[in-house]
Amino acid sequence: METLNPNSQAFSLLSSILVSGTSQSNTEHQLPTYIPAPQYLSLAGTLIVHPSQTTRAASADANRAANDALNLLRLVNVTVGTVNADLATAFAFASPTKGRFRGWRSGTKPAPPSRELDDGAVNTDIATKGSIWQRAEDFWHVVGWAFNCSLAWKKRWERWKLWLDFMVDTLNEDFDERLRQAKDAQNGHDAQDLLKESLILQYLLPCETRTGRRRIMRAIFADGDTKAKNEFKQIFKNETKERTSEEAALSDRKVKKLNIDQGEFADYVDDDDEDEKEEQVKGTLDTQTRDDKAQSLANSGQDSPIEILESSPDESEWPGKDGTNGMERLGGMDSIFLRQRLLALLAKVAESTPAYFTTLDDLLDLYTEFIRSLSTPLFSIFVAPSTPYLSNRVQSCLSRTLLRPLLGLSDRGNDTTPLDQTTLENDYLLCQANSTTVSDNAKVSLLMEVLLRNLLNSGSLRLTTSLQQTIEWGIEARQKSAEWDGRKRTSKKQKAEEWSEMVLSLSAARISAIVDALSAGKDKSTFEVWTKSK
Repeated sequence: METLNPNSQAFSLLSSILVSGTSQSNTEHQLPTYIPAPQYLSLAGTLIVHPSQTTRAASADANRAANDALNLLRLVNVTVGTVNADLATAFAFASPTKGRFRGWRSGTKPAPPSRELDDGAVNTDIATKGSIWQRAEDFWHVVGWAFNCSLAWKKRWERWKLWLDFMVDTLNEDFDERLRQAKDAQNGHDAQDLLKESLILQYLLPCETRTGRRRIMRAIFADGDTKAKNEFKQIFKNETKERTSEEAALSDRKVKKLNIDQGEFADYVDDDDEDEKEEQVKGTLDTQTRDDKAQSLANSGQDSPIEILESSPDESEWPGKDGTNGMERLGGMDSIFLRQRLLALLAKVAESTPAYFTTLDDLLDLYTEFIRSLSTPLFSIFVAPSTPYLSNRVQSCLSRTLLRPLLGLSDRGNDTTPLDQTTLENDYLLCQANSTTVSDNAKVSLLMEVLLRNLLNSGSLRLTTSLQQTIEWGIEARQKSAEWDGRKRTSKKQKAEEWSEMVLSLSAARISAIVDALSAGKDKSTFEVWTKSK
């Protein structure tokens, strides 16, 4: 007979209480909805990814609690919404960062957040000092670490992507709801307060300088290399360590009772305490033998045990910066999709509330700084995806901002003003890259394609003789500029060039298809079907 996990039972009970009112309510007879207190929602946010309930869970039953926690949070969003559930309180990090804060690593714990959570407090480490909200520096620390896991620790990524997907949904829904409330507010002061209380602005306001915003971008583009792993370190102690059979057997012997009245939530324990005890026992022996072993290994030319233990288990499979697999270099499509959603969220905040974050111009400059140097396959995923993640306007503005360094334009210009066909023909379509590399000319072609497509989608593109000629001359100029320049290339560089040549050729074909579609009098949907087949 299967033994029920009390952790899972607790979240099932909270879910049942939550829906008990909504399931029987109607427009004429509204029943009250009982929303779990912020401290329980905060705990659920930690359990989704905590190693003791996921990758280091003693059994599948223990892992069920993490899944039930996620289901509860999703149910909360659907039934009562992020604002009514007060997720801005539940998901507040203990010490928002200005600059770099690493107090918890140096042994000084940050003060707990100033909020009323005394009633019904959860008296367990995993809900207090061991929670994600106190162990992480801030939200962007978690983002950077999660994306590092997408490349270096795949098993941890399986849990982090669930957490990050839920958080991005929550941030979007919370901000959209507060925008609606702000529009209905009686005065501007109330509207400002509503927006400032949004969860995303709580995460952004401490990053008020350009340095802080650049750190946000490094988190979104964290690629699992040494620099990224040093900046965005693991959230939980020994997080990537997997449970051994001996640890599983020991965990089975630890039986704890569920006592909600006393704030005891059964086996919601923090493995950090156990890890610290293990390290204390091992510490003496390690100290006695480390010097001798290090000297012996140095003489034999082998790696040190510290380097072996701290290395990523998946690094041997990671193609690194020289790989040509575009998606895998940023952790695969799931990882890229979440990165795109975060970029779209920041753009929405910049457009809606520039006074509290930054202007769209400034944000797109930062996007350019990080996207410009990506390999051609990755560049195409972010600037010309098959499914757009940015609005037509923002995508067009980003394309024009990206073109400036590629075309060698020193003046900044105003890339967020509306673009018309005359400006496109005169200032962009004839251009080739400022360099003779295939990759840069492929990137220029992709951006020209985006600008043309956006005008087509908005109904602002008309077939003229000048448009046809300008497009043809521009395609020819970029192809000639990208011809082999006589430089010797390694096999890896040669492979990358072949990718870029293919991107340049396909982009030129799609640009020509726009003219053909206009010539035949076809609508934009016909063009979209054709381009997706390419």
